[in-house]
Amino acid sequence: MRQKLINKAHVEGRVYSTENLKLKVGTDKEKATYGQNYFTGSLDVAIDDACMNVVTIYFSCVKEFKKDGGPNKTFGALKAIKEGNKTVLDVGADAAVLVSIDTSIGVNDFYSENPQTKELELVSAMRLEGGFASVVTKLKPESERNNFEVDVLLNGTKTIEKNEERGINDDYLMLKGGVFNFRNQLFPVSFAMKKPAGIAYFEKLAPSQSNPVFTKLWGTINHFTTIKTREEETAFGDSVIKEYKNTVREWVIENAAKEPYEFGNAETGITTEDIQKLVADREVYLAEVKKSSEEYRANKAAGTTASAAPTPTAAPAAGGFVF
Repeated sequence: MRQKLINKAHVEGRVYSTENLKLKVGTDKEKATYGQNYFTGSLDVAIDDACMNVVTIYFSCVKEFKKDGGPNKTFGALKAIKEGNKTVLDVGADAAVLVSIDTSIGVNDFYSENPQTKELELVSAMRLEGGFASVVTKLKPESERNNFEVDVLLNGTKTIEKNEERGINDDYLMLKGGVFNFRNQLFPVSFAMKKPAGIAYFEKLAPSQSNPVFTKLWGTINHFTTIKTREEETAFGDSVIKEYKNTVREWVIENAAKEPYEFGNAETGITTEDIQKLVADREVYLAEVKKSSEEYRANKAAGTTASAAPTPTAAPAAGGFVF
């Protein structure tokens, strides 16, 4: 498998909210954070000037000091942002602090209980994770504030039909597959291809579980929340006006490499053996996540004191090639 796999994203804009970003002190002597301040949680950033496209960057652990003892600049940036409390929600867009973050695409894997069957079901939610943050005094043009570039192993497509009530204004093609983290582990993702030429290109490639396609993609992130109103007539008196909130979270592909990577070549592309190993690694990882969830649920049902089900820090790999 190629050694230098690409997974990078850049976002910058106004800090929208710091509500879920927490400063903590390590108290567990068995962990590297012991005795050290660190940030964990998420930071919301409004990318566009209208503050409608708000993306979330999750930080698992940003320690105050690096391994060599030097100050961690990202910790310093997050500390200034948190203490300054100049967010769009608190002080408005004009006075909000500006931030630039070089990050990457990740996934939050967890098991959630199905309310009907009461069984645990896997949820894998795409998100931006970690990276380097800095406070800036000026933002780039909107078109340059929001982009990602990733190597992707595609294993399927799906046509999504227009549905204006759900915020889908036109038909598009969903690309399904996996992206690599910095450990070269693979996790599931899905992207939206909306350009007619791009749709035709990927329909011709026809990626599938038996015909995976390994290539590089470029794209942008759209995380919009819109509120629509609907008027309902009543038997008598005035009509009732109801508001409906619709959230659209899209990872939209703008372009692809001219030629996919070579399948079967371990140096320039990926091999069947690589995929088989990634599949096995992910199955082991998910088994650990599910076990933790089951133990947490059992302790909660028994009424024993237990900490929240842990969010694994190790990232996943791939499925058969089935996610």
